[in-house]
Amino acid sequence: IIYSDIGIFGILIMVLVMTAGTGVIMWLGELITDRGIGNGMSLLIFTSIAAGFPTSLWQIKIERGWPLFTVVVAAGLVLVALVVFVEQAQRRIPVQSAKRMIGRRMYGGSSTYIPLKVNQAGVIPVIFASSLLYLPSLAVNLADRQDPPAWSQWLQDYLVRGDHPVYMILYFGLIVFFTYFYVAITFNPTEVADNMK
Repeated sequence: IIYSDIGIFGILIMVLVMTAGTGVIMWLGELITDRGIGNGMSLLIFTSIAAGFPTSLWQIKIERGWPLFTVVVAAGLVLVALVVFVEQAQRRIPVQSAKRMIGRRMYGGSSTYIPLKVNQAGVIPVIFASSLLYLPSLAVNLADRQDPPAWSQWLQDYLVRGDHPVYMILYFGLIVFFTYFYVAITFNPTEVADNMK
């Protein structure tokens, strides 16, 4: 087993280094957020993902040629534009405040709106769904390799690879569920109504 090769001291060093690295990343994310650039942790995650784009795109160009490379780049740009459009989209709920007389003067009667984001959950549902769908892969890795049980083989066939229709349907369903669940927890219409009073 791998633990006997490394030793307990090696495992403790790995845990210590990973914990320290996580602390440094969290600290950097907080620094970015404090400077007003944006959500620091989201920017760091985006940077990590975007750092792999040039290598992946060049690999597509080498394997498939310029036509598919051009299509992938164009589709990526359209997708980025659509994501920004949906992320910035908001539903404006009109609010009309009543007029009132105080002494001989008339106050109020102004019209404003409550901006509600269309995508209030952001990327949280995708992160939750992918985290849950990692559990079957973890269970398969912990199962016996020489004589895998039937449930392990079923998980391997349907829920470990991301190209099976069962996996895709479950992933889609989990994203929809976590979207509604997250918005139900974070957005309280009663609190918004109380704030308006």
